[in-house]
Amino acid sequence: MASNRPGDDFSNNGRQCRVVSTSRIRAGHRVATGVLLALGTWTFGLALPNAAQAQCSTGPNPAPPPPLHSDFSNQSFGNTPPLAPYNLATPFSRGCDGTQGGDGKSGGAGNPGQPGANLDTTNSALTIIGGKAPVSKAPSLGALIAAVGGAGGNGGAGGAAGSSSVEGGKGAIGGAGGSVTARFDGSFVPDPSTGLATTALLVNTSGNLGGNGGNSSIFGIFTKVAGRGGTGGAGGSGGLVASGSLHAYVSGALVVAGSGLGGGGGNADTAFGLTTVVGGAGGNGGLGGTASVEWLGGSVAAGRIGLDAVADGGAGNVGGRADRGLKNVGGNGGAGGNGGAASVRLSGGDVAIGALDFLGDRGAAIYASANGGGGNNGGQAGETLGAGGGSGGAGGSGGNASVTILGKVFYNGLTGSGQINGKGILV
Repeated sequence: MASNRPGDDFSNNGRQCRVVSTSRIRAGHRVATGVLLALGTWTFGLALPNAAQAQCSTGPNPAPPPPLHSDFSNQSFGNTPPLAPYNLATPFSRGCDGTQGGDGKSGGAGNPGQPGANLDTTNSALTIIGGKAPVSKAPSLGALIAAVGGAGGNGGAGGAAGSSSVEGGKGAIGGAGGSVTARFDGSFVPDPSTGLATTALLVNTSGNLGGNGGNSSIFGIFTKVAGRGGTGGAGGSGGLVASGSLHAYVSGALVVAGSGLGGGGGNADTAFGLTTVVGGAGGNGGLGGTASVEWLGGSVAAGRIGLDAVADGGAGNVGGRADRGLKNVGGNGGAGGNGGAASVRLSGGDVAIGALDFLGDRGAAIYASANGGGGNNGGQAGETLGAGGGSGGAGGSGGNASVTILGKVFYNGLTGSGQINGKGILV
């Protein structure tokens, strides 16, 4: 059995780590979006160095953290001491920001985010009591297993364009998600004080955000070009094979291998009206990864979604603004990334949801999503004779999503005409 318990501080490659960081999930379909909005901004408690990101990654190809293998059996986890929440995640580092440009010099490019690690875990005969919100007012998680990438570094601002054209630095690509292989057997039960977790079991191998492009300086008479945003990190590979008795308020077992959002394009401005200013292009969303869920046997009961696999492409970001020049050109919007591959297999047992209403939609017992990411808007251009806003970015293509049902699915909706707007299975 591993010496580090989920939720504890632990040492990784000589660095002391703790469970503190945050990450966001995005979903393209209304059902998944509704669930995620109901859960609020996800704070996944990913392990970071105690220096709180003072040690950012440098270099063009940062190596992932060392692999992590942790197994647990015949244990209970919860919020009441001496129990601890189940929270198993690998560390990561964001990319360092680019340097600021001096007079006549462009800003430096940001550094790529660190890729996620490989994580392998087998869990048997566990009892998860309630859930824990990683930060105040966040939705609660019963058990978290995560290996995500780090955010890309931001580009540095360009210096004064006194003798030649100067550019803002480019934002860097976000770190790709890692690889998680998780086997989980256990019972998820309510906490006597706080009740059920919002989400019972979450496996997250998402890529992280691309860095923002650097802004231009307002000084100097030559052309000023802001930096483009970095591409979002690609989703990783997350595989969950689970069984037992799983109960949750909103969603049961969720595997996310989505991509990170592209970075925003830098803004361009000038204090001298007789020059050209160009906003930076928004970064493209990354590619969706591979997410799979297999339920071997037992029961899943949740309010909106029972089993869920998400491998959506990331959204592009908005192009940068251009203003106050003789010619203003807004940056183009970033394109959405293509979806990956998502699959859910109900090999045995049963899944039931209780039609918990969210904005008129009542969820799906089993859901698989590999949507392409949305493109974003071009940057605005200030009003001049030579103004032109940026073009919008294209949306990404959908990937592959599949569901196999060998067990039983129950949709416990309301009775009466027009009162049910949910789906037993949605792909």
